[in-house]
Amino acid sequence: MHFSIPDSTDSKDSESGGTYTLYHIHINGTHHSSLRYSQLRTFNEKLHNLFPSSTSAIHLFPPKKLLSLSTNEKEDRRISLERYLQSIVQNKSIVNSKYFQEFFLHSQRETFQHLLEGKEKNDEKLEFPIFLLNGHQLKIQIYPTDDTQRLLDLLATKVGLSADFLSYFGLYLIKNDDKSTVATDIFLVRQLIEFEAPYLSLEYLKRKTNNLNYRIVLKKCYWDVARDNLLLDDRIARNLLFVQVQYELEHNNCLAKNVPNDIKHQLLTLKENNSFKEYLLLAKHLKYYGHLVIKHCSLLYPITSDQQPQQLQKCELAIGNNELICVFSDINKDITFKVTKIRCWRVTSKLKQSEQQPQRKRSIIRRLSTNTTTTTNGTSHTPVNDEDMDLSFEYLVSKDSLKWITVHTLQATLISTFLQNMVDEIIKKRTEQTHGENKSPVTPNPRQSQEENKSKIKFVNEPSKRTPSDLSPNNTIFNYDDDDDL
Repeated sequence: MHFSIPDSTDSKDSESGGTYTLYHIHINGTHHSSLRYSQLRTFNEKLHNLFPSSTSAIHLFPPKKLLSLSTNEKEDRRISLERYLQSIVQNKSIVNSKYFQEFFLHSQRETFQHLLEGKEKNDEKLEFPIFLLNGHQLKIQIYPTDDTQRLLDLLATKVGLSADFLSYFGLYLIKNDDKSTVATDIFLVRQLIEFEAPYLSLEYLKRKTNNLNYRIVLKKCYWDVARDNLLLDDRIARNLLFVQVQYELEHNNCLAKNVPNDIKHQLLTLKENNSFKEYLLLAKHLKYYGHLVIKHCSLLYPITSDQQPQQLQKCELAIGNNELICVFSDINKDITFKVTKIRCWRVTSKLKQSEQQPQRKRSIIRRLSTNTTTTTNGTSHTPVNDEDMDLSFEYLVSKDSLKWITVHTLQATLISTFLQNMVDEIIKKRTEQTHGENKSPVTPNPRQSQEENKSKIKFVNEPSKRTPSDLSPNNTIFNYDDDDDL
């Protein structure tokens, strides 16, 4: 989970006439809420009261000043608040706490209360459509301020999905070009988090972009394709999975073009006979099955050759099954990067990417740039849009040889989130195997696995030089002894 404060604005209090600063908090690359320093200070004091032992490791909260802040002091406070929030989200006991989640859910409601149009005051429910990837609508009655889990519970009740399988599915914001259906090529924006109100997030995005073609879809939220087997014997869960796989076979170019004609015929026959279980069992053996494709990417190719000049090549990035696959259609090549061979990764500004130096800590690292600029009106900011960012990762290209690889993409934060989710699943699975806890087909919980392991993923706030000892990883994900070269 990525917390950042990319910008702040000065506002005037309508009652006192004084000015105050609003800090715009972004979560996973999207504006979530805007808070005053005093609100964050109260939040910090409450955390120290609730978690006296856990808060000792978080970044120091910036102190209160008696005099008005200069432009530079405002910028220093913004950066310090950003680092403070980034350090907090590494502590699972705080992030999973009722107070933390209610605070940020309430802050979103308060920030975007102008979108409610009187619905909350009138205690008015509204009919809200959730889409499947095939364009089918599931209409539920919600309050505009209901959180993500509430909507998932309502959806489960509507379709008859067992609570045992609900955690395998999540809600996602998507954009498509057809106003009437989702059954077309879509642009995945992000997965909705627990402490946000989907209605507010959707309405804010529509109004901000002046585009009504945004939707919320229900789809599976895990990456390990082996987990599909756990859903096959439940009719509702199986049908939801079938809808997604069928969509991917039709719209995922990487997957579709690798399906042999005889397999296509078998899949069509199974679909016509409503043999969904057999359909899924056959489809899961296809190349790129379970991969989500990010389009409009590019990176330097070849990766490792010192004898050939590198050229920036367009590619699609297929993410899934614990790997990233760069598919170069123009030169008919692809490169597979295993998640277990990624030592760390970072999301950085395109402008100052070369200045970033990562620091290795305990497990997989992810890092957001803290490059800042200041506008002429005194509003400070860091890069806000994914278009301003790139994703870089340090990869074991051969035994004892690490190399930084940069993917130029419009969705760097989204890819970083997906990497984090895959790492969480791997850690969860290995823990279960070690302790023999995976005894029931409904025990694995993808959503729980993401939260339980957040404390193992360190978020680097300060660039620093690596030492030789940093090259000896001690985490359970990175495999330094892998001899499988690129």
